Amino acid sequence: MTSSAFLMPTNQFWNKAEVLIQTPRRNYTVNDYQQLFTDLNFTDGYLMREDVEGLVNPLRPPNVEVHCLYGNGLNTTAKWVYEEGAFPDKRPKPVDEDGDQTVNIRSLEGCLPWKHLQKQPFHSKAFQGIGHVDIINHGVSIGYIKSVLTN
Repeated sequence: MTSSAFLMPTNQFWNKAEVLIQTPRRNYTVNDYQQLFTDLNFTDGYLMREDVEGLVNPLRPPNVEVHCLYGNGLNTTAKWVYEEGAFPDKRPKPVDEDGDQTVNIRSLEGCLPWKHLQKQPFHSKAFQGIGHVDIINHGVSIGYIKSVLTN
């Protein structure tokens, strides 16, 4: 769960009223994590989330030259919908939007405001159709990194 806590949507990129988990009895947003983990009978999960939230919220520019690389154009779960009697133990129906199959585009593009928040050079590159794990060994992204290192 610890690394998963970093992947959870934050109010930096998700509207505070936007439903992330929909059940017949209750909907959960980024403001409802404590209740969600209570309802899951996993209060340690909420504590883990609290432990890491301050590390990435707010997401600040590093004030060094940045190359923000990410994949996009792939279905990535943005919301889960549970049918009657399914929450929390049965598989929900995912509702997808753009991303890299692991991280939603809103988080992937979280670096983009840095372009205007720091004086150091900022570069961003989206790699269409390249997944979260694949980007580290895909020829196109490796080619980009080589070009940065050799220029």
